[in-house]
Amino acid sequence: MGPPDRKPPPPDFEWMRAPDTHRNVTKNYQANNYLQALEGGLDTSHSSFLHNDSIGDSRSVRNLDVAPRLEVFPTDYGYSYVSFRKVSDTEQYVRVYQYIMPFQQIRGDISDAFGNRKEMAKIDGHFWVPIDDYQTFTWNFIYGADASAEMSSEFKEKEEERTGRGKGDFIPGTFKLKRNLSNDHMIDRELQKKTFTGIKGTAAQDIALQEGMGPIVDRSQELLVGSDAAVVAMRRMLLEASQAVERGEDPPGLNPESTRDLRGHDSVMPLGVDWRQALAADLAPKW
Repeated sequence: MGPPDRKPPPPDFEWMRAPDTHRNVTKNYQANNYLQALEGGLDTSHSSFLHNDSIGDSRSVRNLDVAPRLEVFPTDYGYSYVSFRKVSDTEQYVRVYQYIMPFQQIRGDISDAFGNRKEMAKIDGHFWVPIDDYQTFTWNFIYGADASAEMSSEFKEKEEERTGRGKGDFIPGTFKLKRNLSNDHMIDRELQKKTFTGIKGTAAQDIALQEGMGPIVDRSQELLVGSDAAVVAMRRMLLEASQAVERGEDPPGLNPESTRDLRGHDSVMPLGVDWRQALAADLAPKW
């Protein structure tokens, strides 16, 4: 038995309301199950090593503390979660994520590697949409944190090139990246002496791991730890949602009123400060 035969109301996410001058949306193919990509997108700890493009340099706020502490807050759409990294005796790096069921992630890209606000402060996110059990289409969006973050076409392309999804990174006429399993994602062993992966582009690095795990991972072989709290919570919610649909109930995340104003954030703040109060204005919608 399935849920009632009715269409949910259309979504009204903040990134959809941002004007074209402040938003960019792209799409790429991945040769793996959508859940592997979603788990990677909801994990914050991997950015300390996978995306470390300067091995030995620990000045980045994400490399000063490679074991973030997580707090997960369940909601009627999925959850929000916060990671904390201590960067000094008086300060911490705080990053806020949103998980919107079943497969959307939103996170802040406000701060640079040293915790300073970027000139182009923005918010990033993804939808990992299954094609079948073994393939996924990934929709990627970025949008300005406020009206000051107007994005030129040159900036948008440069940002995609930084992730490994520039126009020249695709096999012509497809959504498939030139870096793929058939060529080991063009790993550069000389570059790998300086970076963690030897693969250029943050998204390309993510995809290399997610595809390299095989199309579907045997999760019975895992050893989960505290920094996997967001992944564990997401799995439980998906299982509970599938059971709700079997009972004929609606799954979570259908109400646009509960998701229209969600956004992510990241910044450095004093230890002991209530992050909810400190970030209240930053987490309020601007579009």
